[in-house]
Amino acid sequence: MTNFWWNISIKVATLGACCLAVNSACLYTFNTLFYIKTKLWTCHTDLFRSSKPEEVIYYIIR
Repeated sequence: MTNFWWNISIKVATLGACCLAVNSACLYTFNTLFYIKTKLWTCHTDLFRSSKPEEVIYYIIR
């Protein structure tokens, strides 16, 4: 019987470790994507602030 519970606890621990690894990988990816998106948005707002309207329209179409 002890062997049975030992197996279950090992499986739960392994599952927990996998979930933790996947979670941190997802968090890292999300943070990277969010950082890139923020950078792009900053570029866009800078463009909108500093350019003439026709340049902005050209940039959007292109």
